[in-house]
Amino acid sequence: MKTPLLLGLIAVLQLAAHMVYLVLALASLGLGPASDAFVAAQAVPVVLTAILATALQSAWQSRLATVDRTSGAWRQAHRNAHAQAWMVFLAASLPIGLMAPLWIDGIFGGLAPQAQRQLLGMTPVLLLASVFNGVTGVLTTAQRGRDRLLSAEVAALAATLLSLLLVTPAIDALGALGAAQVLLLRGVTAWLLLLCLLGGSWPDVQGGWRDLTAWRQMRPALAGSAVLKTAPLVDRYWTAGAPTGTLTLFSLAQSGTGAVAAVLERALCMPVAPRIARAMADRDTVTARVLYRRATGAVAAVILLLGLALLVVQPWWVWALDALLGLPAVRSGELWWLCLLLLGQTLVAAASTAVVAVFYATGDTRTPAWVGLGGFAVGVSAKSVGFLWLGAQGLALASSLYHLGHLLVLSILAERLITRHGAVAPSV
Repeated sequence: MKTPLLLGLIAVLQLAAHMVYLVLALASLGLGPASDAFVAAQAVPVVLTAILATALQSAWQSRLATVDRTSGAWRQAHRNAHAQAWMVFLAASLPIGLMAPLWIDGIFGGLAPQAQRQLLGMTPVLLLASVFNGVTGVLTTAQRGRDRLLSAEVAALAATLLSLLLVTPAIDALGALGAAQVLLLRGVTAWLLLLCLLGGSWPDVQGGWRDLTAWRQMRPALAGSAVLKTAPLVDRYWTAGAPTGTLTLFSLAQSGTGAVAAVLERALCMPVAPRIARAMADRDTVTARVLYRRATGAVAAVILLLGLALLVVQPWWVWALDALLGLPAVRSGELWWLCLLLLGQTLVAAASTAVVAVFYATGDTRTPAWVGLGGFAVGVSAKSVGFLWLGAQGLALASSLYHLGHLLVLSILAERLITRHGAVAPSV
């Protein structure tokens, strides 16, 4: 079986396992203050992981794909990247944890007092989970850089399957806090598995600290993603003030579509990123253009089919959610619309990896950052107007339209960059 097909299969299994985890957690917690608290507690740690992982990837993705793997250079580069991941995640998570009472009141002031107390208790656990998730992301990038794509995905799948076995008894024993602790265990497990796959390659703190090239390349992406990746907090702010359970439903829709995006990204876009880096390094821009266009086109085709599938299953949707989660018909219908309206965001979340890889391949981390910064204000305004006009469904629609516009601008700039780079005979 070819590697892309295996990657797709493993990614689908990860999607299924992730969704089963959510269903088990929500079935145990019920749709109400406890589920809203559990969802809200994940928001800031997830945003932190997204911001820092983007910055680290911008500095290391191309480098780990092109450095000589037959000498000690690759292992040293990986150890430096590993160390930098620990540095940036610990440096960011500690102050965020200490200031939790302030930002909880500011972002989630619309939640019930009971939910806010639960949120505060889960925050340290989930912030620590974000540290392990972020460091694991760097180890995964290292594996992909030497074309060992399957092992990284199998490690993540194994960690997720372990969490499925533990989530229900953990919630029965500790409530929502138990679900948070299972997420931490999943992060630790994935990190340990990847560390073993890389031969116990521990971080080189001194080497990582002195690797000024990586720190410099990281800054533009860090500045851009620090703004762009906070967009989910806007969603949580508005839905926290909506009727009880709306925050949970919106997050469930985002988790489902986000898991689909992760599957498509890993199966169709991530495998081509190292190849794009090598093609651009060889000034084979014809190949680079073919690779990124093919990946984005494939993602768009799958999203179209998924939209058609949602339309087909709509008559059975209410019955299925009543059986799984005990949701009333009205709330099930709300969730269906949210999933459908978020498909545009799903497309962009998957396809943008291939487009951004073009910039990273030339060492350009500034352009994606500036595009993100320029569009953020538009996105926040659109989401706010959408929610005030149509509620959660308007928020989902505005989010998809904003992300599609962002991808369009990035694609135009990527085409210009490739054209300027010159072309030689393609190798694919």
